[in-house]
Order: sequence, then C-alpha cells, then structure tokens
Amino acid sequence: MAVMLFADARAFQHAVTPFLQAAEAEYNLLIGLIDQLARRWPDRCMYNDQPALMAGLMDDQDPSRVAGVALMTPPHKLILSRMPAAQLAQLFDTLGSAAILVPGINGPDEVVQDFASRWRARAGRSATLQRGMRIYQLDRVLLAQRSPGRLRLAQAADLPVIMPWAEDFDRTTASACRTHIEQLVRDQQVYLWQSTAGVPLAMAGWMGRTQNGGRIGNVYTPPGLREQGFGSSVVAGLSQILLDQGRRFCFLYTELHNPTSNHIYQVIGYRPICDCQEWHLS
Repeated sequence: MAVMLFADARAFQHAVTPFLQAAEAEYNLLIGLIDQLARRWPDRCMYNDQPALMAGLMDDQDPSRVAGVALMTPPHKLILSRMPAAQLAQLFDTLGSAAILVPGINGPDEVVQDFASRWRARAGRSATLQRGMRIYQLDRVLLAQRSPGRLRLAQAADLPVIMPWAEDFDRTTASACRTHIEQLVRDQQVYLWQSTAGVPLAMAGWMGRTQNGGRIGNVYTPPGLREQGFGSSVVAGLSQILLDQGRRFCFLYTELHNPTSNHIYQVIGYRPICDCQEWHLS
C-alpha cells in the first residue's frame, strides 16, 4: 500500500527524515514540526490534545522507500511534500475513505494544485488559493547597519505587549495563537528589537529545528513603527544568533504579494529557494 499511516511520532520521524533531509530548506517546515512532535509526544500521534495525521507515501517499485510525506496538526492545514501523482491520488482517497477533515493544504505549487483540483471534483466542495509563499535560506548575515536600539530576549512580562502583535500576525484562532507564543517565550525563542529607552519596537521568533538550521517566524512590527528598519534589525540580529549557536542556515517564509518584505530579507542575506502555496478547502 502506498499510504503508510503512523501512530508513533518517533517512528514517523525515523522513516521520513532521510527523504525530507535531501531538500532541507524546502522541507524545513515539515522537518521542524516532526521534530517537535517527536520531542513532545514521542509515542503518540498527537499535537497538543488533537490527533495528528502522519503519512508516508511509499514508492510503488520499492515499498521500503519514501516517495512523499503528509502531515496535519489540527487546527492547521495539511502539509504536503513533493510526491508522484499516483501517491497523491492514493493519499486523497485514503483521507476521503477515513472521512478525515482537511481544512486546507500547504506545499509545493503543483502538488497542492493537483490536490485542490481533486477536491473541487467532489460535489459541494470548493478550494480557494489563500496565498503564494516563497521559502528563503540564509547562511551569512549581510546587513551591517541596524536601527538605533538593541536586540533582547522577550520575557513573560512582555506578553501583554507582544500578544496582540502575534495575534495580528498569526491569523489563526486566538487560543491557538496565545498557546504558541507563550510556549515560544517560555522556550526563549522570541526576540525583541527595543529602543534605547527600552520600548519594544518589533519582534521575531524562531522555531522548527532542522539538522542544520532553524526557521525565523512571527516577524512583526506594529503599523505605526514600520519602514524604519526595526523589523530588519530584529531578523538580522536573531539570524546571527542562530548562526553563532552553530547552525549553518536560517530559513523563513514570505508572501509573494509583498515585494517589500521579499526585498528586505534579501538585503539581510536571505536567498530564494522555492515557492509554495496555501489553499483553503471548504
């Protein structure tokens, strides 16, 4: 059978990591999430209190070889790797047979477009493109000039200030966003760029450990403080910290419709790797 469903996060990680690691930057989101599952819920198929979907798509000619990966951690979208059309079709049929709710999909353009087309073909279903994204990778910080101020770790006392920032950035349910940002702060993975007077001006976090890197996310500058270099400063500073800690790469996602952020990140030293898309499914 081409679709192998896993009930053990560590077994899933062991089975699919070699396939994902061959394209570490492209699959940094999958690698990081699987690492999180294996660390926090190693012997279960769970994400927080919800059942997760962990699927390996096996090669038709060699059933021991992974040809694709699918992961869903509710309430988030189904994340897909590249995979042959035959494996995608079998995954689609497996999800339908098991009546598994799929609120959306995230992955390489051609794969998610194929999935969306199959979804639309079912009566009463619709699929809507939400956004196109680009994955970037950095191995050296180029931005030398920073805005006035300094980088510092966010503390629990900062949550009343940064929680509204995180909610505006995240766009998911408020409770899921609060849980996420609180955990990142506890794990010392959120940084602030603050003014010389100590006022927080912008934030960025990191997550998604991979073998050689980590993903920058939750980059946010309040509307009244934008276009002053605070976002660039916090991202450049955090990226340098991750490199100084021994990581070879930093990754991040941008929205394709935002040419400003795409340009800014390239000035910092990020280089485009590939594009992907997010779709909402009815």
